[in-house]
Order: sequence, then C-alpha cells, then structure tokens
Amino acid sequence: MRLLLVMLAGFVAAAPVSAVADRPPIKKLPAQQAADNLQGTWVIVSMQLNGQEFPWPVKGDPKISISAGKMIWVQYGKPVSEATYKVDNTKNPKQIQSTFIQGSEKGKVYVLIYSLEGETLKLGTYLDGKQAPRGFGGKDDEVVIVLKRQKG
Repeated sequence: MRLLLVMLAGFVAAAPVSAVADRPPIKKLPAQQAADNLQGTWVIVSMQLNGQEFPWPVKGDPKISISAGKMIWVQYGKPVSEATYKVDNTKNPKQIQSTFIQGSEKGKVYVLIYSLEGETLKLGTYLDGKQAPRGFGGKDDEVVIVLKRQKG
C-alpha cells in the first residue's frame, strides 16, 4: 500500500511537468527568425566596389562571425571590428542596420541590404553606409560582398 502511495504521489508530482511540455512552442517574430538564420561564421568569397570585382583573395583570411545581435569582422584570426545589428525583413530588399562598437569605424551606423539563399549570404551597402542601396548592382560607391557559410 505504501509503495502504491509513493508511486501515485510521484505520478501526481510529475503530471504538471508533462503538461508544460504539451504547450505549443513560443513563435519567433519574423525579424528574430531572420536574424537567427544569419548566425554563423561566413567566409568572404568575393567583393565588388563600384561594380568592379575587388582583387580576391585578400590576405588574412577575412571572415564575418554573426551571433545573436553582434557581427565581428575577423582577419588573421583576430577580431578587427565589432558591431551590433538589427534585421528588418519587412523592407525590399531586406535590411540590416549595424552600429560599430569597436574598431576603426566605432560609432558609425551602416545600413545594408542582404539576401540569404541557402548557404550564400550577399551584403550590400554604400561606402558611407547612410542609406541602403536599392539592389546589388554594385555601382555608385556601392560595396557588394558575397559570403559562404563556414561548415563545422
């Protein structure tokens, strides 16, 4: 009888915990989901400035590491600059607003456009970063960077 009571008490105590597991998952807002999709380490494949291919590869194996709310530019295995960012995927093309918090651009705000297709991320901005380009044409002081997600 005592064993039965202990088992019953264990079942009752466990019941609320299992009920919590049946709750639907918290839905992420579209901007949060978009930001999550950008997370990872990205290797730069190519760059354009004013519509012209920038000589590539550049020394130091530059990469961009994107985590929750932060972008870090890494070169020679060391962080060169760091920025916070916010994603706005309601615009067409989708936009990222980044604010540099470390490095030579500290304090500057850049507006970028982005496109994510599979494991390829394309970023575009003007050299001054004050407004977003309308597309990835790469002309008139536009910078376009193509990156691939680093595996592993």
